[in-house]
Amino acid sequence: MSAPKQPQGAEEADLLSNHSEEHFDDELGSSELSDPGDARSSRDEPLIQIEEPPADQAPRRGLLFLQMIVFPLLIVGVCVSIVLLIGYLVNESRDPSELLNEIRSGWGKKRMQAAYEFQMRLRENEELRKDEALAGEVIALLGQQRIWEEEDVRRFLVLSLQNFDTPQTLPALIRAAGHEDGDTVLYALFGMLNGTATPEWQSEARAALPMLEEHLQSNDAGIRLSAAKVVGKIGDPEGAEMLRPLLEDPDTFVQINATFALAALGQGDWVCDRLLAIVRPGWESSIEWAAQKTADERLSPVQIAIASLKQLDCPGWREAVKTLAEETDNVRLKTFAREALPPE
Repeated sequence: MSAPKQPQGAEEADLLSNHSEEHFDDELGSSELSDPGDARSSRDEPLIQIEEPPADQAPRRGLLFLQMIVFPLLIVGVCVSIVLLIGYLVNESRDPSELLNEIRSGWGKKRMQAAYEFQMRLRENEELRKDEALAGEVIALLGQQRIWEEEDVRRFLVLSLQNFDTPQTLPALIRAAGHEDGDTVLYALFGMLNGTATPEWQSEARAALPMLEEHLQSNDAGIRLSAAKVVGKIGDPEGAEMLRPLLEDPDTFVQINATFALAALGQGDWVCDRLLAIVRPGWESSIEWAAQKTADERLSPVQIAIASLKQLDCPGWREAVKTLAEETDNVRLKTFAREALPPE
């Protein structure tokens, strides 16, 4: 008997099945015919291959970063530098009178820029600092309420006054020292300290003592310190009682400058012991602010103390200064101390 015929569809299914198995074996390799190691490595390979990025992709990204960020920033920086340079050159070409005219008639930031440039020009030019007519123009400007109310312009003009060494600036400085703005007060006090303490100056400055007494009680240590120095410079014995509380000030530097101011007023009984302490070798190492000061700044109080001790003829000052001259490692201080001592 002949075998029963399979349905045509079944024959086609068998053919497809055999073809698929053969194709699968061709693609992956038969386990019987293939080397076991080859079969294992084939199975270990991922079905989805992830291609490595091109070797030049990182350089492309770096180039893109340069093009999109670095180069534009460089261009902006160059443009800003050019603008600033042009502004500087334009300002340099204007003389002080033109700058003052800008302050009088200019507007907004132009007035502030002109005031800033004017005080910088004074710092750099000694001849301008001797020009009393120029000082008179600044004083006249500060007499205008409109300018007085502009904070930055006022500050820079007051700051410029301290560069002039002429008595005519004193009334304007006293007025500025009475202002409520702390920076304006400090600039005005600096200006008063820069002036020459002639008898005429001291006589006129005495009018500022009530205002200075208020500043000696300021919350700002810088204002207390500067006011103390001005009181000492004025030289009026009335200022001694005003200064005495500062000997116990919480700020050590304020104490030191109050000591020097009282020494200038001849109050040796109050300050001789403090002055002797300052000239002891290594004194500055016990002061908190000493580490933040330069060598010259640490040296200055000791030099002032030596001069004050000599002026007041405090008991024991010669021995103290001689000891300092022998023990200090600072050549400048050693020389200063030796020169202060009377010849043996």
